[in-house]
Amino acid sequence: MRDAIHLLTPRAADEEVGRALIREMAWYDNYLNEGASDRSANTTPGNKRGGLANIVEKALGSVAKSGPARSLACWRPGSGSTARG
Repeated sequence: MRDAIHLLTPRAADEEVGRALIREMAWYDNYLNEGASDRSANTTPGNKRGGLANIVEKALGSVAKSGPARSLACWRPGSGSTARG
């Protein structure tokens, strides 16, 4: 999702959800930076055989497959839904 945030924020149900998405992606960027992680890392061998060049392509594909539905909420890692839908 990180590399597709520009596709997800316009689908937010309201401004609060959009800001929550941006906030969570900023948290994730910080988390990766603290661990010196490489976001452009290669995918698994199976994904490579399937034609994916890197993890960014995989993220974009996941967002594309999710369809056009609005994002109704954004939860922090490890938290659960409190609403239906």
